[in-house]
Amino acid sequence: MTTTGVSVDFSIFKDWLIKTFGVGNQGKEFINEADSFSNLKDTVTENSTLPGIKEIKTELEKIKKGSGRWKNSLAGYIYRTFISLAIPKLWYFSDYFSLPCRINFNDFAAGKPTGSLSSEEYKIVKALFELSGL
Repeated sequence: MTTTGVSVDFSIFKDWLIKTFGVGNQGKEFINEADSFSNLKDTVTENSTLPGIKEIKTELEKIKKGSGRWKNSLAGYIYRTFISLAIPKLWYFSDYFSLPCRINFNDFAAGKPTGSLSSEEYKIVKALFELSGL
């Protein structure tokens, strides 16, 4: 599944880190200079003796780990932690077609013919399975 359109305001994230972890003026300056997640991670690693920076490093590692394989770690973490949980697993359609037979999931997943599905019915079933994530 490809997800697009997730964007993050990095400056708000940096402000949140500064307020939440109580870094001093020097730490605030270093954090505000970072222009990307990876730069911020490097800056935090280099200045781990400043107040609150070790806690920020732990938070950044948690975010990196929770982002999966996203290029933008912060956007990936936000999507996987907050947004994806709110996306419904079941969708209601007011207009639908009933399927004329029983479908064996294992046979269908293996690409074997299922019952007496026409090519059009097969396409409908395939679309429903793709939509449901099965």
